[in-house]
Amino acid sequence: MRNVAKIGIVIAGLAAGLAAPAAADPLSVTYRIDVLQQCQYTDIAGQVCRAFAASFPLTVSFDGAVMSGYDTPLDHVRVYGRPTVSDPPLPRRTDFPPMTTVSPSAGERAQFDALAGCWIHEGAITIRGYGSRDGSDFHRDLDLTASETSALAPGPLGAESFIAFLARAPFHQFALSDSVELASGGFEALTYIGTVSLESNATPTPEPASLLLLSTGLGALAVRRRHNRA
Repeated sequence: MRNVAKIGIVIAGLAAGLAAPAAADPLSVTYRIDVLQQCQYTDIAGQVCRAFAASFPLTVSFDGAVMSGYDTPLDHVRVYGRPTVSDPPLPRRTDFPPMTTVSPSAGERAQFDALAGCWIHEGAITIRGYGSRDGSDFHRDLDLTASETSALAPGPLGAESFIAFLARAPFHQFALSDSVELASGGFEALTYIGTVSLESNATPTPEPASLLLLSTGLGALAVRRRHNRA
């Protein structure tokens, strides 16, 4: 599984450091998610993965305005508005406290890698949820990630092309995870991995701006790569 987490670092840094323009109407699109695998991790058993078949629509909405970003001849970054997603109908842990912090982001980066002699285009929609109870840290994460390499620079970056890129890039993945860093020092995780595709008739649809205020409250979930407390 490829690691495209660095795009999230770029997006978070830009979103935190630059003022956002006035919000535009959000875009909404429905993806088809096909889950292929469920993985469970504990310190005792390690990681155990099994085939898991499930398919469902996932509706994603976000502000299509470019909230921040930059362009140089060899590096292009776009950060879009805060995304929300519909609730994935997958079995999850039931012992989580309310998520006290939820951090959503949506964006992409196309950068020329001089060593490899090619362009690397990466994009992600991520929603990070965090809560704590009795000294244990609970994380609920969702990721839609995509990446491709090409000898040619990608076309102009924009919200509608970004929506298609997340489903049609050579690498595109759905990941959803509940993970717990226990007060005892242990770690547990339940993760689903699958693919992303556009519904056959799906096109980005403008919605009333008020929909930006509607949070699903799930916090959403992605593969957490750290198995020990920093």
